[in-house]
Amino acid sequence: MHKKLPLLLIAFLEGFCVILIELASGRIVAPIFGTGLQVWSGVLGITLFGLASGYFLGSRLNFIKNSIIIYLIGSASIYVAAFTYFSETILYSFSTLNYEIGLIFSLFTFLFIPLTLLGAVGPFLSDRLASLNGKAGKATGVIFSISTFGGIGGAFITGFFLIPQFGITKTLYIASFLLSLIVLFIISIQHSKRKSIKVTAFSSVLVFIFLQLEISAKKSSSSMNQLVKYEDESMLSQLRVIDVPTQQHNGDNVTFRMMMVNNTLQAIVDANNLSVDYLQFGRLMEPLIDNYFTGKRVLILGLGGGVIANQFVNANCKVDVVEIDSRIQKTAIQYFGLSERVNVIIQDARRYIENTDQKYDLVFIDTFHGESIPSHIFTKEALDKMRLLLTESGVLITNFHGFTDSERGIATAAVFKTLKHVGFESKILVTNTNDSEMRSLLFLSNLNDFDEYPALENLTISNLTYKSGYEGNLSKFMVDPSVLSVQKAPLLIDDKQQLDFLLREVSLEWRLYCYEKFVKMNKQLNISIVD
Repeated sequence: MHKKLPLLLIAFLEGFCVILIELASGRIVAPIFGTGLQVWSGVLGITLFGLASGYFLGSRLNFIKNSIIIYLIGSASIYVAAFTYFSETILYSFSTLNYEIGLIFSLFTFLFIPLTLLGAVGPFLSDRLASLNGKAGKATGVIFSISTFGGIGGAFITGFFLIPQFGITKTLYIASFLLSLIVLFIISIQHSKRKSIKVTAFSSVLVFIFLQLEISAKKSSSSMNQLVKYEDESMLSQLRVIDVPTQQHNGDNVTFRMMMVNNTLQAIVDANNLSVDYLQFGRLMEPLIDNYFTGKRVLILGLGGGVIANQFVNANCKVDVVEIDSRIQKTAIQYFGLSERVNVIIQDARRYIENTDQKYDLVFIDTFHGESIPSHIFTKEALDKMRLLLTESGVLITNFHGFTDSERGIATAAVFKTLKHVGFESKILVTNTNDSEMRSLLFLSNLNDFDEYPALENLTISNLTYKSGYEGNLSKFMVDPSVLSVQKAPLLIDDKQQLDFLLREVSLEWRLYCYEKFVKMNKQLNISIVD
């Protein structure tokens, strides 16, 4: 039995590292490609492709020499460390491609080679175990069973401990070091060490160098530019609060305080005056709140920095906010001045609307998670539940992003069509009248065609963008729904949740905009000029 234990231990650790690399890869591409269904489908598909290729490779290798397993695991260790260090440059270069092509290339570059190398380890271990008990089928079953148990342990430890405690980058370096330790363990139980020690030493030194470069880069960035106020990683997302000194074209110096989820903007205010909101849809909301919702009962799905929630509180509204991520609540309180009068419920928004019996005068949907808009919030079943939460003259307002033209506006048309199907009459407001530019959209939806809201189109909007003077009546920012390709748009239903798929190109464009505008700004030492 003592001869079998090393083989079983290696199988367990190999399975552990495979799942660790798989989960971390899904998170490391999130700042560029998001966290939608396509991302995790790509992760699973390429993981299986890599492992299948590894099993085939293992079946073709000559395992007479024990040193082969050292080269396999050692090479995987080096590759993971190298890709981790260069990941940002690699991912950003692929982001210029079509969304699906860029995503698949990115995941393939990261996952295929290390998982192929690790997949080839299984046949080696099965061959060695079979040589001990003489039963090839039993040996194969035992090895792959133990490897799977290692994967189960890796899934829980990675998701619940490693990524939340250490972040994605350090977690991948841990995987590299763990693979190097496996190599050292193999060498320690072999009689002939001279041919193998070079691989282990080379692997360990390279991983150590990459780790030191990463640490040095972060220390250098931190010492030169104390901009990050808060930073945390979890399986939900990477969350940062960043202060960025800027100079506007009118000469004013302003320090932007930004909440970034997966490097995508969620909130932006003046760090010295937290009540000043620079997100344009908030400017559209101001006259609506002041004229129609003072003293009302409001439900907000999605907290962000809590700026909109504070606007309602300042209008003497009773505000409930449903937020899935407890970290968002903490940072909104500490860094964005979230009012203590806001009742925050930590729960999935869909779960809340399915179970609450409360009635509201307004339901405001703002469920952005990074660049993604959860598909299950916008199905006809979900919207029908929200309809039942509204009072007789209640309003549903939806914060959305994208376009209204026939091609890129298909997601906008799908949401409009689904709202119509449920019984809502909707008006569409835009933060930018130029349909070719990225912008926020607001769906104003009501069951009574807004009979209870007179003079809606004559409300005055002022200072909508950073540049002063961009103002006018609300009608100026309304889009005629007839421009939408509603006939071509699908109806969004629970059984076919496809909103994230329809938004994939729009979301990629928004992520790249945030990367160029805000993430690179954070890395610069000079004061940035903001339009």
